[in-house]
Amino acid sequence: MMAESDGMEFVMLYRFCSQFLPTYAKEWKNQWNGDGTMDFVKFDNKVQTSKLAKLWVDRFHYHKEDMTANLVLSWMLFGRSYETMVTLLEVYANDEKNGRIIRTICAKTIKYIISSSIKSGYRTQDQWDEFLSESQMLKDKDATGWAMKGITKNVEAEAVNQEESEELLNVSEETPSSAEEQPQETPPLLSDFLFCDNKEHVLQVIHDYFLVKSLAKNMAYVNIAMLKMGILREYHDEKTFYQALVNQYPDITFKALRSYRDARQKLMDAAGVRFIYEIGSDAAEVEYVRNMIEQASSSEKHN
Repeated sequence: MMAESDGMEFVMLYRFCSQFLPTYAKEWKNQWNGDGTMDFVKFDNKVQTSKLAKLWVDRFHYHKEDMTANLVLSWMLFGRSYETMVTLLEVYANDEKNGRIIRTICAKTIKYIISSSIKSGYRTQDQWDEFLSESQMLKDKDATGWAMKGITKNVEAEAVNQEESEELLNVSEETPSSAEEQPQETPPLLSDFLFCDNKEHVLQVIHDYFLVKSLAKNMAYVNIAMLKMGILREYHDEKTFYQALVNQYPDITFKALRSYRDARQKLMDAAGVRFIYEIGSDAAEVEYVRNMIEQASSSEKHN
């Protein structure tokens, strides 16, 4: 219904949210009626400091007769929520009947939705590129051409992987293969680089954190939080830390090394006089991880 709607479902969703977060609705109206540029950060801050998410989850668990919360959560977390919003807003942005102001707001909202989804880790740049490709295919009515491009891309990627595999094979053939000739290195663990009180408890709470949040950005949050706390020993490069994390928690499915590097690099980018990880939701998550680790480190003292 959300994917094929004419926009009324979004109005219903807005009204539903407004019941639980009236300050959000008030802020939206103030921004909409104002003369300046809409400040989306204010909306983020109001949602993050509210209990909206908890209310939704509580309704999901304890009010089975009310299906609204179930449906909203399912659509937002598992459906094409971001893509649907962008598609609908694009229709309004391209309709000249809506006037310049509304069309501009819709365009800026599209930009914010895409950047926010990437920043939060729910979508990647590659996924948005694929979505743009699909949208263009539907506009051009060229499903076959779109499919062929995808096949060509996959073939090229397989060829690159094959070349890399052959290079690794050639290297391995040139190096000693016996255990006596080639010393075995012990795989690094996160515990090898961590120095703090109650280390085992700290490792456990980090494990539990990754059970719920194992995106590349979450790995970067943990790394940055520990560096800020000064409890992480010096390591050679990002690959070393990544491998130590993967080896420490073999039951967790982590994102690829490249994804972790990209996520960390974005967080470490400068934004004026501060870093990205010191702003908004990123700063809040880094602080959350830091408090979590500090509590785990000091818990043994209080027991």
